[in-house]
Amino acid sequence: MTRCALAPLMVAQALGAAAAGASVTVSAMTASRLSGAAWSAGLAQSATVVGAAALSMPIARLAARHGRRTALIVAYAVATVGALAAATGVTIGSLALFFAALAALGGGTVAGLALRFAAAELQTDPTRRPGSIALVLWMAAVGGLVGPNIASMLDTQWGRAAPFVMIAATYTADIAVVSTLRRPPQAMAPDPRSRPIEPESAAPPTALVNASITAVAGHMAMTGLMGLAPPFLASAGASGAMIGAVMSAHLVAMYAASPLIGVVVRRLTAQHSCAVALMVYAGACALIVVGTGSTMTFAIGLTLLGLGWSFGMIASSAILASAPPPKRLQAQGRLDTLINVGGATASALTGISVSAAGYPTVAAWVGACVAVLAVGMALRGTIRRQLSQRFVESSIEDRADS
Repeated sequence: MTRCALAPLMVAQALGAAAAGASVTVSAMTASRLSGAAWSAGLAQSATVVGAAALSMPIARLAARHGRRTALIVAYAVATVGALAAATGVTIGSLALFFAALAALGGGTVAGLALRFAAAELQTDPTRRPGSIALVLWMAAVGGLVGPNIASMLDTQWGRAAPFVMIAATYTADIAVVSTLRRPPQAMAPDPRSRPIEPESAAPPTALVNASITAVAGHMAMTGLMGLAPPFLASAGASGAMIGAVMSAHLVAMYAASPLIGVVVRRLTAQHSCAVALMVYAGACALIVVGTGSTMTFAIGLTLLGLGWSFGMIASSAILASAPPPKRLQAQGRLDTLINVGGATASALTGISVSAAGYPTVAAWVGACVAVLAVGMALRGTIRRQLSQRFVESSIEDRADS
């Protein structure tokens, strides 16, 4: 596979990340303005997450029937309609229409997640899939830096509806970009003539379960702790500039280091990288707990959490991309659904828990849960290897006796 084949996916990721970042920047403020109450701000992001969770499986089924390119076009089209509806809702002052539109914007989230699988499918060599996924994720850093700044400028100079018109235009550009995609060797579109994945390159069921646990647990830990980090730092006396620097370091770690992490995942193998990712999550949570009295230590912990998210997302995506062909797209759709539902659940639970027990305690709970998962995954692998070895030894002895 050449970089030229991957280029459209990278451009689409950058555009989609810019649109998503713009939406996150202005949606909460716009919802508060429309309702005149602070409670609606929290529901704005939740609406998009719920919409993404609802759209994940339908888009995956569409990909299974009509190909990845068609599914991506439909997902971006839904997001485009959602952005235009949001602009309309803002113009006529309809909060209900605005929230419904934000749910449709979840189509952009679904497409952005699906791009990593599309990148993996372009690679016929399974060992190179982590690198392809990493390059696509890396482009999200570019869009994430540009989108929020443009949205803020448009909101200030052109009115509240202008950012959503820009988001619609960006997703329309995404449709044009993904329309240029050609069918990859194995899976952008179904092809009964294509050669199935060889058994040794297909991910076993245990690996698929481990990958799903790693991706969902990591996304929940990242979403819950990242979302409440700014208010905690503010309550601890950190300046606005310091809070911005901490959050920027976290976001850069999530995306900018993806190419390097892709190389590491390739060297370690994706399955071993899942266990490593869980340990990174646990270590990050420990640093966050220890660093509640030190902004620098806290920042290192949050940055490590971003690196762990990238590590887990690349490793788990590479494994899911190697699932047996009949179940691959369904497994990927289920994973993205779980990721979106898990993120929404984590946001809600951590918000309640922090109010009751405090941020450090919640970070300790999250770290403990992730550590238990890491130990359980390691023990499960050890037990399976021992049982397999005993079975082989028993078979050899039976043959010798006969």
